[in-house]
Amino acid sequence: GQLYVAGIRSGKIFRIFDRVTDASVIGQSKLKITPQPGGRSFRIETFLDHPDELELTVFSVSGKEQIKKMESNSVFDLNLDFLPAGIYIVKISNSSQSLVNKVILP
Repeated sequence: GQLYVAGIRSGKIFRIFDRVTDASVIGQSKLKITPQPGGRSFRIETFLDHPDELELTVFSVSGKEQIKKMESNSVFDLNLDFLPAGIYIVKISNSSQSLVNKVILP
């Protein structure tokens, strides 16, 4: 799939071309991200076969890693107050699967 992103300050348009943006890879049925009141925190639910050790990584659309942490529960909260407004990619992985989705921070 393809994703086009415009830089607010630079005015440049970036094209991201990767399988990650393809709906068949995203696995949305196994990952649910729900905004909490205020729009900067999210409830994350994973429906993986083995949700024992989950690695959470948040990337900017330019691919820069913003946060990486381990979770041991299939349901947890993620606070992104420290990040500027924009679109971010959330990746959750265990030993056998990776799930990817986007979040938009106001």
